[in-house]
Amino acid sequence: MRTVVKLNLNEESQKNLKEYAMRVRSAGIPKKEFHSTIYYSEEIHICNDAETTKKIMSSLPIEISPNYSLDIFGKNCLVLRYENSNVMELEGFLKGIAMGNSKTSYAKFNPHITLGKEFNERHLKFLSLFEKKIIFDSFSWDFYGGKF
Repeated sequence: MRTVVKLNLNEESQKNLKEYAMRVRSAGIPKKEFHSTIYYSEEIHICNDAETTKKIMSSLPIEISPNYSLDIFGKNCLVLRYENSNVMELEGFLKGIAMGNSKTSYAKFNPHITLGKEFNERHLKFLSLFEKKIIFDSFSWDFYGGKF
């Protein structure tokens, strides 16, 4: 089972990122919906309680200025990396809830949005950067693979 907490893009940001991903689609298979995962664990499952929801909701919306970089994560996934102190704070807050036996599935948090899969790394140097702001206006809390 996995616990995943995601920041969701507003409608305009989804549209702009979809258009960008379609322009670079020859470099990989674009995703249909975009988000930024701020907590992921297959071992430590934190619950979506009122205090946690209030903390996340009070941080929204979060605007990401166009200062991105492209990178490859995992098995040939093209990602749009960004930096934002509010997102880092939320990730630290959620990870802090799980402390004591915290074994998140990543060593260091790298804020990003996955753009597509099956990306050929040789194409990376030919891609233009995404140049529009991104706004996260909601979040989702999901449990996958089993009963909680």
